[in-house]
This record gives sequence, structure tokens and C-alpha cells, in this order.
Amino acid sequence: MTDCRFEWPSRERVLDHGCHLHADHHDDHECACGAKRSQLPDPPMVFRLLRHHDKSGVSGTGFVAEGIRFSDGAVAVRWTGDHPSTASWSSLDGVLAVHGHAGATEVVWVE
Repeated sequence: MTDCRFEWPSRERVLDHGCHLHADHHDDHECACGAKRSQLPDPPMVFRLLRHHDKSGVSGTGFVAEGIRFSDGAVAVRWTGDHPSTASWSSLDGVLAVHGHAGATEVVWVE
């Protein structure tokens, strides 16, 4: 069986059902095996948290964390600085609700 590769801009997904779909195919494009691009999961995406103003006085300003959003929407965040830690969340919205400091923290997506 050949690998199925789904390519995002600068990314590639390897699937096991034998088709090859490209990022420029429309969502209804169907491969030889019957899978559609719209049925495939989004790739994990890397981000950084940029804090413009530190209301708590703890984490400072600038890039304060790195993270990844997985295909199911779950998020892992690695806080940087003097006391680094890692936490997982069910969504990026949850991270921002707790650590967004009322809009003082921006999500910057890394390509």
C-alpha cells in the first residue's frame, strides 16, 4: 500500500489509505479512495503568546509562552521565563480566558 500524503502549505500529512491530496484542492475534491479533503483533520499549528502589558507583574511583556494547537482543538502551552512550566488545555479560548489579561495577550501563529 502506498502512503497517502495530504500537503498543507509547508506541511505534509501522511495518511494510510493510499491517496494523495494537495492543499490547493477544493474541499469537495475526492481522491481515488473516496476520501475528501474536507474530511481530513487540520494539521497541528504552532503559536507564541505575545504579552503587551503585564497586569500581574509576574510574567513580563514580550513573548511569554510557546504553544501548539492540535487537530482536535486541544492546546499545550510552554511558559518561558524564570519559572518555566507546561500546561494542557481543551482549547485556546480557555488559555486566553485565564491568561489573556483582558486582551493584553496576543496569539501569534508561527508558520
